[in-house]
Amino acid sequence: MSFHPSVIPTFPPPSLTIKWYVEMIRDFRLVKAIYNSLFIAGVATIIAGIIGTVTSIGLVRYRFRGRELLSALVIAPMVIPEIILGASLLTFFVTLGLSLSQYSYLYMILGHTLFILPYVIMNVHARVYGLDKSLEEASLNLGANPIQTFGEVTLPLILPAVLSGTLLAFAMSLDDYTASQFWVMPQTETIPVRIFSALRTELPPTINALATLLIVATLLIFFLQVRLSRKVALRRRL
Repeated sequence: MSFHPSVIPTFPPPSLTIKWYVEMIRDFRLVKAIYNSLFIAGVATIIAGIIGTVTSIGLVRYRFRGRELLSALVIAPMVIPEIILGASLLTFFVTLGLSLSQYSYLYMILGHTLFILPYVIMNVHARVYGLDKSLEEASLNLGANPIQTFGEVTLPLILPAVLSGTLLAFAMSLDDYTASQFWVMPQTETIPVRIFSALRTELPPTINALATLLIVATLLIFFLQVRLSRKVALRRRL
């Protein structure tokens, strides 16, 4: 439908056109939504990737009091309904005195980080758990310090799992609407929020073009994630 030349689509289309994609680029609100989605998903994914990797290594390599509780807490956002997660985080920030109108980007980034974090942890945790610890011990015995061992031994071995988890997390953040509707403001409107907002009143062809781009981007990300997951599985067998 995004390539149909008419505002009211028919099938089969009389011809194909990309004019709605051109109009989409000229629409400031749609371009802003694309920027917001990429910025929020990108920042949240980087934060979740760092925290998720460190947390996964800590949960696998170390034994400490409350380890099982921490494992449950970091996975909880995956099983809690997003509508509850969104409302709860909104209530929490309001209680702290953080105005939604002033800190909407903070709401969105921290909220997205919270609910995509489990996807990173699950991927990296599985890889770290199957990692041969003797490789790290050999590095330490040869004189490397823990930081050098992590950078030269551990990280290269778990990197495919980290990338796989972060790609999945990025896709989940990019597509989120349910939780984001609690934190969004006009200046932080994302692609899914913009699409659903348009559905309430009208459905301009530019929204079809935007939705098509979102679907294609999501499919490409999931394709890369599957390829990396297969690479991790092959390394685990070796």
